[in-house]
Amino acid sequence: MSPERIKALRNREGFNQPQFAALLGVETRTVQRWERGAIGPKRPLRILLEMIDAGELPDRYRARALEATR
Repeated sequence: MSPERIKALRNREGFNQPQFAALLGVETRTVQRWERGAIGPKRPLRILLEMIDAGELPDRYRARALEATR
């Protein structure tokens, strides 16, 4: 998944970088590095990103990610 696609996905889903990181179980700096193209997500996270992109993110996970960064 390209850096541009990751950022577009995050924005489409309405998350800032810390919220997206909390959702995925990674550090905020990891999301920043993905979006800069410094590194790419490993296979399990690529699969999760593809699931989110396909609209398969349950609302309860979205709520947890938003709650975790308040």
